[in-house]
Amino acid sequence: MLIIRFGKIIEYANSNQTWLKKAVEEFFGNSIDVDKYDHKILSGLFNEWFIFDFQPTISEATPVSQYYFKNPHSLSERQLKELEQIIKTEKYSMYQIKEVKKGEWLNLVDIFSGKSYKVYDIKGSSNTNDKGTLARRLAKVDGKWIVVGSDPLYFPITYTERSLNFFSKSKDSQKFNPKYIFDQFIKNQKEEKPDEDIKVKVFRGELERQYNSMIKKYKLKVNFEKLLDFVYRENYENHFAQFFKDLSVKLKIPEKVIFENLNFFQNIWNYFPHEVLNGLCPNEMYRRYDK
Repeated sequence: MLIIRFGKIIEYANSNQTWLKKAVEEFFGNSIDVDKYDHKILSGLFNEWFIFDFQPTISEATPVSQYYFKNPHSLSERQLKELEQIIKTEKYSMYQIKEVKKGEWLNLVDIFSGKSYKVYDIKGSSNTNDKGTLARRLAKVDGKWIVVGSDPLYFPITYTERSLNFFSKSKDSQKFNPKYIFDQFIKNQKEEKPDEDIKVKVFRGELERQYNSMIKKYKLKVNFEKLLDFVYRENYENHFAQFFKDLSVKLKIPEKVIFENLNFFQNIWNYFPHEVLNGLCPNEMYRRYDK
């Protein structure tokens, strides 16, 4: 268990109003309503990025590095040694789950570098699924890889070897950090839910227009009708995450497209009919039982 307390480092970074103002502007951009998003996830992503990735100026070190050198809270030698190891080895990336030993560790593979990591994480290994992908920051402390930073984000996707090879050549790895997660999956891809006075069929029309735009953008070969037919005929018993994998395996939709548009495909699942639900969509079923 870590003895260093990141809350103290966040407190130190926030005390510098010049840093904080610049960091907020850089991370969130202009005219954004933060109340629309999950506060716990948002604050976790921002604080982690702020201390580990934000550079006040081109020539200045990150807040966590400056904290280490200045030691404003008079950390012990043991705490400083631990923090030094974290600063030297920390790496934020997307990691595919390969194996889990509940209550002890996870075997993870960095989808960009292909490197494997045995991560000792009692809480994470107890709560996570056996398959999928995690966005998290790792560091090596006293010879063991551990999780540092905010709570990892889970994506129900397992990549094929072909896709992993694609990611290994991607330039995204160079800019992958919590801000990238916010920009790509939260700010621009937040879940779209129709207001109470908008009927489901109107929302379906919007999803169709969105998919037709995706066809042009990604040069997809699967039309909207075939996608809906696939959803209608699904027969998963208890593993919804398999839906995302089958979009790639059976419909040949590139995994990169699925990864960048997770909320869209989840909306397709939730707002279009399923044969196993007697022609209703999950949203309609939920509203029936919620009355």
